[in-house]
Amino acid sequence: HFGYILKGQGVVEGQAGQITQQQVVLSLELEAEIKPRVSKKYNAFAMSTVESIPVKIGQQVKKGALLILLSSQDLENKKQTAEKGYIAAKDQLNSIQTEYNSTRLLYLKNLEAQSKVLVAKKKYEQYQNETFPNAKQAYEDVLDQLQELSVKTTISGFVTDIYKFKGDMVSQNEALVEVAQLSDLYARFYISNMQHKLWWAVKIMK
Repeated sequence: HFGYILKGQGVVEGQAGQITQQQVVLSLELEAEIKPRVSKKYNAFAMSTVESIPVKIGQQVKKGALLILLSSQDLENKKQTAEKGYIAAKDQLNSIQTEYNSTRLLYLKNLEAQSKVLVAKKKYEQYQNETFPNAKQAYEDVLDQLQELSVKTTISGFVTDIYKFKGDMVSQNEALVEVAQLSDLYARFYISNMQHKLWWAVKIMK
């Protein structure tokens, strides 16, 4: 037999402990829900479409396994824009660097004024340290976001729920799939008001 310490009406969660036969004074039929202590629900990173679901409910998966593959036309458009901006910024940086090196070389040959070299240097350093890194970061950020469309499990366990089907449109933060570790479970009992009163009545009579 297993006994639970009841602290109040409602949901009771606790560790089961062995009790002797003499302590059993009442048998109650209770509804219980078996739940895993470790579970992870995965949500959509952005507005997207479900392309494929390579797992099934009940399937055991290892950490890093692909659960759902999504696609997003919005992110693809952002990638194209960011990629064009990054390539253009790289070309512009090379052009400005060439101009600066050329001006500096002419100055060393006494064919150009020092002021022009300083202007070219400032322009090059500003582009190198600000404009170009910003364009590069914007492109890398979109690539990172695209990686989020491949939803992979961060824990090993079993697929317990799949909330979407192939072809479904999903909103940002919408639930997709859930993985749980079934090696560590606990029971959540639901105690009605009448059962709660009956339990305490028997305790008082003792």
